[in-house]
Amino acid sequence: MNTQNVNTAASESTETGVNNPSITFLSRKTSALIRLAKKEGDLMTYRAFERLGIDSRDYNDEVYAPQEAADLVTELADMGGITTPAVFEMVRSVESLAQGMKLSYLWDEEYPEKLPELAVFQAASAEKKARTLRSMKTLAPAFADMPEIPGLSQALRNDLAYLAVLSTRRMDKMEREEVLFGTILNMAEGISNTVTDWTRPRPVVPLSSLAAWNRAGQLVMNLLGETGEAVWMQGCAHLTMLLQAGYAMYVADI
Repeated sequence: MNTQNVNTAASESTETGVNNPSITFLSRKTSALIRLAKKEGDLMTYRAFERLGIDSRDYNDEVYAPQEAADLVTELADMGGITTPAVFEMVRSVESLAQGMKLSYLWDEEYPEKLPELAVFQAASAEKKARTLRSMKTLAPAFADMPEIPGLSQALRNDLAYLAVLSTRRMDKMEREEVLFGTILNMAEGISNTVTDWTRPRPVVPLSSLAAWNRAGQLVMNLLGETGEAVWMQGCAHLTMLLQAGYAMYVADI
């Protein structure tokens, strides 16, 4: 893939830039907020279907949506990510939508009482964020034998290693496609986690990350041909969305 297809500006990676926990924290928070926004939209759709008496084609996704929404809120709360009125408004919207679903008890299992006010989340955010940052500094490598891309983050090394392993595993075409798609989406989030500068409309990522992303594209298309190209294009679109959303959230100080 030509790197101009992704809305980024590359910079040489440095040990400080790639492994900066504060930058990784912002990327993870951005990813969680994007997923929560998507879940809010899903809940709105499912609530509308219920009112109209329409059965959703994605029944399993619908019935477990309240639990998934609660998990996302917990993820944000645990990392100290609920600190602004905009985020809190979305969290409260998700709470209201989830409690109105058929299986609202799945939300209630996580939050049996009404969510506290924004000030409560804000008061706990500094300590939780500090704990999250400390955990990022102590993450152990998952693999030892990785592609030789100097300065590459451990998370991306792991993703590339997994893609390489998939080429040797026996599985049917549909199963391989699903696994590759999930891995590429996960890797897109990993690329956004290596951003070294969110202040630009084209967020800066290390050259090592772009090299890993290009290598991932080659692996996917080699494994699936035309289908792999479609998976790759969806991955590129997801990465572009993550970077654009991250910059917008930086500007809005969300």
